[in-house]
Amino acid sequence: MLKPDETNEEYHASEPPSKSVLWKLYDKTPFHARFEERKSSNAFDFGHAAHTAILEPEKLDNEITRGPVDRRGNKWKEALDFAEYHGTLLLTESDYDAVMIIRDLADTIPLLTDMRDGNTYTETSCYHEDPETGITVKTRPDLYNADMELLLDVKNMASAAPRP
Repeated sequence: MLKPDETNEEYHASEPPSKSVLWKLYDKTPFHARFEERKSSNAFDFGHAAHTAILEPEKLDNEITRGPVDRRGNKWKEALDFAEYHGTLLLTESDYDAVMIIRDLADTIPLLTDMRDGNTYTETSCYHEDPETGITVKTRPDLYNADMELLLDVKNMASAAPRP
C-alpha cells in the first residue's frame, strides 16, 4: 500500500518496523532498535542534497544552500544563520559542487532518465503485510516508478568496494 502524502516524520513515527530498525535488531539490541536516535552527519547531508539534485531538482534552490569553502570562521556562521533562517541545508562549496557533478552524471544514465518519467513517486511510504507471518513492514524508497514497477534507492559513497 502506498502512502504518497505521508511525511518522513510520520513514516518514522509509524509502528511497523523499517529496514533500519530490523538491521539494528540484527546488529545490536532491541533497545537500540527502539530508542537509538538517528544521528545527523555531513555524509547524511551530502546524501540528502544529492538525492534532491537527482530526483527533485525543482526543489534544489529552495532546500540547499551553497556555503563557503569550509566550516570555520564567521563566513560559515553567517551562512549557517542564513540557511537556518530560510530552512535550507547548508553545504560547503566543494560538497555543493560535487552534488552538482553527481546530478549531471546521473542525467547521463538512460535507465535513470526513464525511471524518472511516467507515473513516479518520490520519497513515498510503502507498507506490506507478509502473507506468511502477518507482519507488516515498511519502506520509503527514494523513487518508485509504478509503470515500471521499480524501486530506486540513491546511494553516494567514496568507494564501491565491499566492506572488509
